[in-house]
Amino acid sequence: MSEDWKAEYNANAEKHNKRVKSIREVRLPKSCTAAIDQSIEAMSNVRETCVDGMYHGYNALTMQDIIDLSTALEDLKNNFKFRELR
Repeated sequence: MSEDWKAEYNANAEKHNKRVKSIREVRLPKSCTAAIDQSIEAMSNVRETCVDGMYHGYNALTMQDIIDLSTALEDLKNNFKFRELR
């Protein structure tokens, strides 16, 4: 019984990883993949900083955190928002 959940979990994880790999390597251009990676990293850093600040009772966000998050947001917008026709 204890190994059944592990085998099912691993099978689902392999399917997920195969799908993610296909999306990242085949379906999306490298600029989109880079924008997603940059956003994930920036959001993770901001979240970690905020949690750290909440634990210690101070605002731990730095200007660099905000710049990184803003840059990641702009890259996402450039790659994923519809552009107006002119």
